[in-house]
Amino acid sequence: MFFRKTLSFTAAFFVVSMIFIPLLIVRADPPTTGGVTSLPTTGGYSGTGIINPVKATTLHGLINSIVTALLNFGAVVAVVAMIYSGFLFVKARGNPEELETAKKTFLYTVIGIAVLLGARVISQIIENTITQLK
Repeated sequence: MFFRKTLSFTAAFFVVSMIFIPLLIVRADPPTTGGVTSLPTTGGYSGTGIINPVKATTLHGLINSIVTALLNFGAVVAVVAMIYSGFLFVKARGNPEELETAKKTFLYTVIGIAVLLGARVISQIIENTITQLK
């Protein structure tokens, strides 16, 4: 029950963050210093007055930025899930049903970590394949 509530809260927080954080990062006008507009020559300036916070100019760069952000977020979630799994083992105190739940949680956490680590590898494989096809 606690895990479902935590998972629901985490999912809601993630969705709200993905909506509002870009609004906080992106500025609608270029930076000014002393009344003089200074436009950056690098770093993703699009010429429309909006500065690109991702600083990716290619699809490959965008995908790498997204994968890196997901890996960073996933690493935090993986650590929390491992701690929660350990807590379940301690809480079980030999109770077979609770011990089975703790084992399943641990197994799913390890599978999730493997998928998380495999995401970068899959991204590199796709990138190399596309590069070779050019």
